[in-house]
Amino acid sequence: DDMFLWEKQVPALTAAGYRCGRITLPGFGPAPEPRQFWGNSFASQADLLASTIDSQCGQPVTLVIHDWGSLYGFLLENRYP
Repeated sequence: DDMFLWEKQVPALTAAGYRCGRITLPGFGPAPEPRQFWGNSFASQADLLASTIDSQCGQPVTLVIHDWGSLYGFLLENRYP
């Protein structure tokens, strides 16, 4: 999914006191195709997302997942409980 799908929700969540981040999944919108940069498995892409979360947040997070992002969310939950 493209991060712009969440454009209208983020201000409301931020106003409610949440810290929000959005991503564009590999191969969607302006993001490069996964094979070129992250390998071709969903697991390797989920690992990349986990490292991004670690480097940007440094603390436990609550993921709100949607559509194709659900696959990454479920993989992350299983690999990094």
